[in-house]
Amino acid sequence: MIVKCSRLTNFHKDHVVEVLENTKKNVDNLRGKNVLHITHVGGGGTDTFVFNLIEDLKNCGVNSFILRPTKAKNGRLNCAKEKNLPDIDFKDEEKFISILEKLNVGAVHIHHLLGYSSRIIDILISIRHRIGVWIVFTVHDYFAYCPNIVLMHRENFLCLNYDERCCNRCQPKIPKFAKESEANNPSDRRRSYEHLFKMIDKVTVPNRDLVPRMESAFPGITFDVIEHNFSKKTVEKVGVPSYKGNFKVLVVIGQISHHKGFRVIKALAEFIKSKELPLKIVVVGCTDDDESLVDLGVTITGRYNGDIEALRLIQYVDADYIFIPSIWPETYSYTLSIGLSTGLPCFSFDIGAQACRIKDLGMPSNVVPMDKSDDPEFIYDMLINSNCSKNNFNGHKTNPMEYYK
Repeated sequence: MIVKCSRLTNFHKDHVVEVLENTKKNVDNLRGKNVLHITHVGGGGTDTFVFNLIEDLKNCGVNSFILRPTKAKNGRLNCAKEKNLPDIDFKDEEKFISILEKLNVGAVHIHHLLGYSSRIIDILISIRHRIGVWIVFTVHDYFAYCPNIVLMHRENFLCLNYDERCCNRCQPKIPKFAKESEANNPSDRRRSYEHLFKMIDKVTVPNRDLVPRMESAFPGITFDVIEHNFSKKTVEKVGVPSYKGNFKVLVVIGQISHHKGFRVIKALAEFIKSKELPLKIVVVGCTDDDESLVDLGVTITGRYNGDIEALRLIQYVDADYIFIPSIWPETYSYTLSIGLSTGLPCFSFDIGAQACRIKDLGMPSNVVPMDKSDDPEFIYDMLINSNCSKNNFNGHKTNPMEYYK
């Protein structure tokens, strides 16, 4: 009963009882209970984690459902075997409880509340105490207290000020569909999440770098570190393109928006072109403005489909270095995991989980000082003059049941 991320057809009320009863018959044959994953519709690393976790839970004999927000700020259940599951109206707590019980849900795993009615927090706290369902929250970004989600203020620079008065002055840039999902006042949002964190069973973060940052925003809350499960993948060596020559190749992975380092890559490309330097930048993925980078000599592969395809592209261009140019404190970074899987030297700025993970692998010299993010000459020299050997990353294995005990 593994879920898919595609949208379901509209639910017909006449079929509610039949669908739920049939689903209950399916899950009654399983040991233990099922997990309901609450998440957004934004994809990205959050979805990667959710689907990986669902597969890991399946291997432990546990089935999963996904709840995603609708345009009406309600929740849409998603399950591969049952195509007519009901939408959940968060004004009707009794119906929500009835659905959870009929689907044999023993744990609710909150991944993101972006896009939902603000009432969902009160509902979750209530059901925790009424029916004893286990509730765990995994932090994937800073939406719980940052109006711009990624700790970037309205001038598009990093903000590490935890004073909520500063947050209240910041112009939110969250997606249009999410503007009514939470109280627009960041102070009210912070209080809501603080109450939620206090009342549920567990709050987890994927890297220890987040702990002091989250504790500063939510004093007194315990944040348990459970690193994301990631199996290292390898691919066979393929042909080398003709343009390599005497150039070194720097690969940047992912969808490079502003907070992911677009400005950094553009400035570096401009510097390389102006000085005619022997470094080729390849973006395995896409950016906010592919055309401007292509004009500067950057190669853009376009979006890749999964880790294996990304690794094949990295091997095809015969990369020498991997650079994670994010200027916000990543909470984990799956693109770094892909880069580390190549065995190549990986670089990042000295911030967030990306820097913490690189340092933990014994590569502190691969971490670029944050105050040099606007200095392409420094970044270029650091890459070209690095004497780093290949990394020793072997992936990470986490027992999925750690979230539910």
